Amino acid sequence: MSDIMTPIPFGKLMNWILEEHKKGAVFGIKRPFKADPSKTCEIFGRKLETPFGPAAVPTHS
Repeated sequence: MSDIMTPIPFGKLMNWILEEHKKGAVFGIKRPFKADPSKTCEIFGRKLETPFGPAAVPTHS
């Protein structure tokens, strides 16, 4: 994995995703996540379907 992030034009990203989807997985994911509506958490007065969010990476080297 590179330590340099390079932007990808939206059209190129969509083409990449569509080509992978034809093969049965997108970025290694074979089926999309679907939350179970009967299993929610509440925090700050709002219901959450999942207790996780975007991943953070270390910013030090």
